[in-house]
Amino acid sequence: EKIAALGLRVKRGGCYHGLSLNVDIDLADFARINPCGYPGLQVTSLKKLGLSMNMQQATWKLMSELCVQLNILNISEQRS
Repeated sequence: EKIAALGLRVKRGGCYHGLSLNVDIDLADFARINPCGYPGLQVTSLKKLGLSMNMQQATWKLMSELCVQLNILNISEQRS
C-alpha cells in the first residue's frame, strides 16, 4: 500500500521537488485515479494504519527521521 510520494523535476537548470505523506485523508478520492500511474495500487494513511497524529506531529516525525537517515543535525537542535 502506498502511503507517500516523492517527486522531482529538472527543467531549464532548475530543480523542483516535493513530498507528500498521507496522514488523515479521505482515501476514497484515490479510487478515481491511478496513483503513480499504477492501476489498482492501494493507498493508505497513517490514520488507517492506526497511527493517530495531527499534521504538525507527522511533519516533525518525518523531518526528524529524514535527519537521522541523512546523518544531519536534527532540525530541533538547529533551532536552538
